[in-house]
Amino acid sequence: MKISYYLARFLKKTIGSHYLVFICYATVNEAKAVSIKNMLESHGAFPFMSGFDLEPGDVSIQVIEANIKNCDLFVPILTKQSVKRVWVQNEIGYAKALGKQIFPLITGEEKKIKKNLGIISDLNYWRYNDTRLEKKLKSKVHIYLLKQFVIIFVVIGFVLYQYLKNRGIRSN
Repeated sequence: MKISYYLARFLKKTIGSHYLVFICYATVNEAKAVSIKNMLESHGAFPFMSGFDLEPGDVSIQVIEANIKNCDLFVPILTKQSVKRVWVQNEIGYAKALGKQIFPLITGEEKKIKKNLGIISDLNYWRYNDTRLEKKLKSKVHIYLLKQFVIIFVVIGFVLYQYLKNRGIRSN
């Protein structure tokens, strides 16, 4: 396992902080979504996929909306099938309305897919098979983890400073 995986688990356990990625996909493209999920998990992210993460009895629309609302990154997997699905379009629209960071992945016939994109047609897209894709997504997760650790160390430093100040120990 990569060190970022363990650091992410540490952050989630200690301060409840984690990098949530919502993966938006059509069921027919589940294998591609799973490969992105596995890759993100290996770098310390916590991906949400409705096909895997909904529990029996969950009200799916509420769980999906909550996860889109709370996600740090929204990753729609765009194929000729997914861009025609109402659920995929609704999830993309909700993420866009909330101002979420959207990282769209295209797989398949790019021209046909791009003409059906609607409100996210202005975004930069990544090809699903781009060799730089893992590096780009990994850097997004690692930047988040680094920011969280800086915050932790600043807080620890401040608490230590206050403790030493209250005990009458001063640094020169």
